[in-house]
Amino acid sequence: MSNPPALPQALLHLLLPVDARETVSGDLLEEYREARIPALGRLRANVWYWRQAGGIWLHAYWWFAVPIVFLLVVHDIFNTFRAPSGASYLDRLPTLAVAPMPPLVAVGVFVLAGALWKLAHAAMRRRTRRRSRDVLRRVGLSCSRPPPDTQRATRRSQRRL
Repeated sequence: MSNPPALPQALLHLLLPVDARETVSGDLLEEYREARIPALGRLRANVWYWRQAGGIWLHAYWWFAVPIVFLLVVHDIFNTFRAPSGASYLDRLPTLAVAPMPPLVAVGVFVLAGALWKLAHAAMRRRTRRRSRDVLRRVGLSCSRPPPDTQRATRRSQRRL
């Protein structure tokens, strides 16, 4: 049996929660061995596995990746569109705007901004859910599940029918 690359497997092991770790990695391993290797060959199956692990990483840490890509794009734009003399357009900006900032500090600022945005977004979602739950209760509907013993009794009565 062929195994997928070790590094993406370790990445998945670190990223996934404990309860989903076996399921997700097992499904990817099964797909890799039974469908991808016979159809694509070992090299392209390995690329497929890397893409799956990278997609899970990007889904979990998009708030970290987006500022870095933004910084790289802005840096490339300023390096591409230079004056014919080769001087940077940044030379004409006020001194405060071009104050030297280490790249790690800039990345840290963007990462912090992304993390704060994610926390604010999560708080807004919780607040919205709470409001909608209150509105449903006011009109007489309940959005909570019935207690487990009630669910079991309902299932038993449905089986008898």
